[in-house]
Amino acid sequence: IGTTNPTEKLEVSGNIKGTGTVTTGAITATASNSYFRHADNAGIQIQTTAQGLGGSDGLRIGLNTTQAFIWNYEAKPLAFATSGASRLLIDASGKVGIGTASPTTTLHITADAPTIRLEDSTSSDNHYLTGNNGELRVQSSGFITMRPGAAISATFLANGNVGIGTTTPGNKLDVSG
Repeated sequence: IGTTNPTEKLEVSGNIKGTGTVTTGAITATASNSYFRHADNAGIQIQTTAQGLGGSDGLRIGLNTTQAFIWNYEAKPLAFATSGASRLLIDASGKVGIGTASPTTTLHITADAPTIRLEDSTSSDNHYLTGNNGELRVQSSGFITMRPGAAISATFLANGNVGIGTTTPGNKLDVSG
C-alpha cells in the first residue's frame, strides 16, 4: 500500500492507524526511531499467555502526563541487566538487590567490597545517613559523628581520637558522662 515495489506480503509506505488487536510472531523496527503515540498515556504492554492476557497482567513500559514508568503487574522480580548479567533486582515485595537476586532487606548490596558513596556535587558539605531516630554524619571537616536523636553520642576524629559523650576528644578514647 503506497509503494510500487513491495518486499513483503504486506508493505505499507506511510502511517498505519488501527483499533483492536494485532497478532504477530515478531515486530521488527528498521527505522532509527519507532514510535508508539497517544495523546496522554502511551505504553507497550508485554504479556505471555501463561501469565495472563488481562489489563493487569504482564509488564508495561509507558509514559503519561505525570511520569515515565515500568510497571510489573506480576508477583515476580523486576531485573535490570548489563553484559548479560542481572545487576539490580526489585523483588515482588519491593526489596532492592544490587549484586544479589535474593534481597533480604529494603536495600541489599552484595559485592567483593560493597561501597556506598555520597558526594555533594556543588559543595564540600556534610553527608548523612539518617533514620527515624538518628543519623551518622560525615562532617566536611573530616570527622564522623553518631547522633541517636538530637545530641551527638560519639565522635570519631581524623587523627584517630574517639569521643563518647564529647565532640572534642583529646585522647584515643575520651569518655564524658
